[in-house]
Amino acid sequence: MITRLALPTLALALLTGCTVSVGGPAPTAAGPAGTAPAPATSAPSAPATSAPSAPATSAPSAPATSAPSAPATAPAEARTWTHGLVDSATRRADATSTQIKGTTTTFPNSTSLWVGCDGTTDEVTLALGGKYRKLHGQLGLRADAPAGLVVHTLVLVDGKPVQNVQLDSDDPGAVAVDAVVTGARTVTFQSKAVAGECSPAEESYAVLGDGYVA
Repeated sequence: MITRLALPTLALALLTGCTVSVGGPAPTAAGPAGTAPAPATSAPSAPATSAPSAPATSAPSAPATSAPSAPATAPAEARTWTHGLVDSATRRADATSTQIKGTTTTFPNSTSLWVGCDGTTDEVTLALGGKYRKLHGQLGLRADAPAGLVVHTLVLVDGKPVQNVQLDSDDPGAVAVDAVVTGARTVTFQSKAVAGECSPAEESYAVLGDGYVA
């Protein structure tokens, strides 16, 4: 189909230099013919990162401790008083409580040891029966022993002398008796006055203060 333009319109177009389209669509001003517009682009974004977290740590706990327990206390040794073991005696060897001359100590579980003042020797024998390990006690004179009296006491285990003690009323004190009696059958005390004078007395002058075996 041909469009006819009026002459005045055509003349005006020629004068102005405008293009007159006849029958077709008007060209676009997008760019050169045949070239597709470039798609819009953007720089790729870097993936989000975070600093690695340090692994959780805890201070090592000290091992549980407990206070050391106190060592067990050894049981007290069983003691047998010597006055309870008297098997024979020249004169009675009773249990007695007395203070030894030269000391301030009272020995409540003592054994009487008579002294031969007439030149003879008094003996006291204990029966142990092989049951004990040691003998212990304090030999001395009673507080009322007369001045000038000197006594010798010999200690024998199964008839063998183990200790010879001198007791002096003018230089008094207690003398420790310690003897090993393991397996022993008997212990004997032989006492004799070697100086001074004796007076009549109801109790022995010499004693084994708190004597015991264990």
